[in-house]
Amino acid sequence: MSLHVQEYGNPNAPSLVFLHALGFSSWMWTAQIEALQSDFHCLTIDLPANGESYRTEWQSFRHTADLIAPIIQQRTAQGKAHLIGLSLGGYAALHMLAAYPDLLESVLVSGVTAHPFKPVWRWITAVTVPLMTWRPLATFNARIMGRLMQLPPEVAPLYLRDAQRASRRSYARVYAEVLTFEAAPSAAHKRLLVVAGDQEVRTIQESLRTFAAFPNTQAALVPKAHHAWNGEQPELFTEMIRAWVNYADLPSALQVVQPAAQPVIA
Repeated sequence: MSLHVQEYGNPNAPSLVFLHALGFSSWMWTAQIEALQSDFHCLTIDLPANGESYRTEWQSFRHTADLIAPIIQQRTAQGKAHLIGLSLGGYAALHMLAAYPDLLESVLVSGVTAHPFKPVWRWITAVTVPLMTWRPLATFNARIMGRLMQLPPEVAPLYLRDAQRASRRSYARVYAEVLTFEAAPSAAHKRLLVVAGDQEVRTIQESLRTFAAFPNTQAALVPKAHHAWNGEQPELFTEMIRAWVNYADLPSALQVVQPAAQPVIA
């Protein structure tokens, strides 16, 4: 069992591994890959049940980490990578950080929570998950994503395709873990940057203060940004990646978040 991987740039350069959001696939990173491949070795991975990995059923985040680990070991020059994930990909990256820290140079995630969602979200997903692969809903979501992420018309069919490829069982398994996820620092904590758009749901925004209290971790809020803001503000997202992996100052547009005095439970 393996995942679909695409490779760009110089294989001897520092490696960046990109993990996409749920219902998307690696095409969502097109702007970042085009801008970064001249300086980095870039790998995009289609996660289980998504994109060209849709035949691999989603089992769990730990199982997904077990599938990602050999890709980093075998396809990067140093057997290590900077891991970049958004939404589903962000949670997958955090599980990699917990399970395989020695394979990571650093981790950058966007749109994730540090604490479980309120119980009402379980009711919401119980209603919506059975409809996720329904074509009219997928078409409506494609239009919304196209407007928010400023997607070119030719990309809409890719979103529509990806949204319908994952099985309902896979969607249900993903949400069962996401809604109950609770982040925890570890003794082997590598450099971690957690960001979120200021238009995100409250649970995600408030989680930044918890992450900021973790060792070796920075957190920042992105102005005028929704969940999939790498498409809304591709230049800023790319600038953030470049600064982070080069140990440079983060873009001034990002608003640094201070640690919470006490854990914040949304």
